[in-house]
Amino acid sequence: MRGARRHVGRAVRPGVAEPVRVGRAGPRRVEEIIDHQTTNRQVDPLGRALLAAAGGCHTLTRGPAGTCSGSGAFMATQAAFNADPWVRREIVTAELDWLGDELCRRTGRPRAAAGTKGDYLHLRGAHRSQEFIEKSPLCTNRTYTKQTGLTADQLRHIAGFDFTPGDTESMIAQSKRLLTAMKAGQLEEVREIYCNVDGDKVVDGWDNVRNVAATSDSSHLWHWHLSLDRRHCADRKLMERILAIALGEPIIEEETDMMTPAQDGALSVAWQATDALLDMQETTDGGTREMKFVREFNQLRRDVTALLKLQAAEAAKPTPIDYDKLAEALLRKVAAASR
Repeated sequence: MRGARRHVGRAVRPGVAEPVRVGRAGPRRVEEIIDHQTTNRQVDPLGRALLAAAGGCHTLTRGPAGTCSGSGAFMATQAAFNADPWVRREIVTAELDWLGDELCRRTGRPRAAAGTKGDYLHLRGAHRSQEFIEKSPLCTNRTYTKQTGLTADQLRHIAGFDFTPGDTESMIAQSKRLLTAMKAGQLEEVREIYCNVDGDKVVDGWDNVRNVAATSDSSHLWHWHLSLDRRHCADRKLMERILAIALGEPIIEEETDMMTPAQDGALSVAWQATDALLDMQETTDGGTREMKFVREFNQLRRDVTALLKLQAAEAAKPTPIDYDKLAEALLRKVAAASR
């Protein structure tokens, strides 16, 4: 995956008024991370007017602590945020919501430990919809986490997911599993991760679009964050895979040989074409016997039956059935017998 921007969102830990980035180069304020690539210190003129009318502000002050926040460089009021129509249009998919429900249930954490849609301090990034990013006057960065080729519904999907494990051991274990899976290509539908794999003061992460290591602000020392590909926010299998990886459980994904409608139609035509021939017989001096086509067809049917039995016996290494070739083989036999 290529072309992602570095994550610079900031989560505010309750009781911490001025978060800083803690890294190998020493602490730096969040603004120093974001200035080189964002326009977070600038708001659209319409945004200023909306904020002024709602009693908002355009300053570098920080608001109340919460579970998640935005860049820290610009703060909208709750009133301005609530009045924004693009906020109300945002969708947390049932599948992403299920991930939060299930992760909290399985770990015994309160439901508030998992977060998706950002509050009024989130004005950019994956905790906002792309529609908000493109159209809301409150948005502070119109490029970060933006994708192309989205459907109308996908434009409204929230793509960010946060989870606070609640203790250092769980945070490190879950972070290690998720980061390892990202690097191994098991989570290609996730664009970035920020976490803490060793309990130090450096935030670990991975930009899965550019395939490079990444880091973020210090809030990710106690909670991990995923930015999903906006095309996959309604993918239940992805959510199940994330859950299994985070909890260290086997990844179980159904392997199926379901036919496409076109394949099903092709096989139906082939079966119908053979129905009229299956009962046909030829007369010889020695009596009647099956026609050559019938014999070959019955052999093909026995071969298919044997293949299905073999597949069932080797469930660990299923052999996919090529329905297209099967249909072609049947039709060739029908054509040969009809000549």
